[in-house]
Amino acid sequence: MTAARLDYRKPLEIRPIKISTQYFGRSYANVLIEMGKTVVLCSVTYQIGVPKFLKGTQFGWLTAEYSMLPAATHERSQRDHQRSNPNGRSLEIQRLIGRVLRQSIALEKVPNATLVVDCDVLQADGGTRIAALNGASIALAIACQKLEKEKKIEPNAFKSFVGGISCGIVQNEVLLDLSYEEDSNATADGHCILNSLDQIVEIHAFGEQGAISESQYQQLVHSGMQGAKQILEWQQKQITALSLS
Repeated sequence: MTAARLDYRKPLEIRPIKISTQYFGRSYANVLIEMGKTVVLCSVTYQIGVPKFLKGTQFGWLTAEYSMLPAATHERSQRDHQRSNPNGRSLEIQRLIGRVLRQSIALEKVPNATLVVDCDVLQADGGTRIAALNGASIALAIACQKLEKEKKIEPNAFKSFVGGISCGIVQNEVLLDLSYEEDSNATADGHCILNSLDQIVEIHAFGEQGAISESQYQQLVHSGMQGAKQILEWQQKQITALSLS
């Protein structure tokens, strides 16, 4: 029997997704992405200079920062600069976003410069890292086109979109794009990230409340990959609509 979802979605149905582009500020690109009630602001800026380990190589770099506004969750969270220790979850997520998006860029075509991706969660209801990544992928594509026109990066520096989806097992059923309530009750949790070249970028799954079987893992991954492909199709439609494809 199919478990009822609070928003009446089917098990493998993704929440409604919306984007608004050039939402604020002076960055090369910024995107406000909404996946259900999760809302993230993603921006891309361009800076001259690279980390020390890249100096003299002519290669560029891409790095990411992720944070959550204090009022993004049900209970106010503390700002990062007020913590005695760094927020481990935020560091983990920004590393994920950075390493995934670096695969979207030909760094040799961004000579001696750094692309900085900022992801700020305005409202959280599950899947914040995935929403951040999906929004950042679109923002990066827009920024690269503008930077190419200004001859700050070389042509075709942007190689592919990346798209991901969260997945989990709740009441012995595989669900995609979990809300906070569903994620809190999941026996297994994970995400699948693909690129628009039909390649796997990252698959991550683990048992939240104990080990899962091989068949459960395979189900989770298969459903997650199908969901990620839907996200990539959605991204391409947004770029086409913006006349940037």
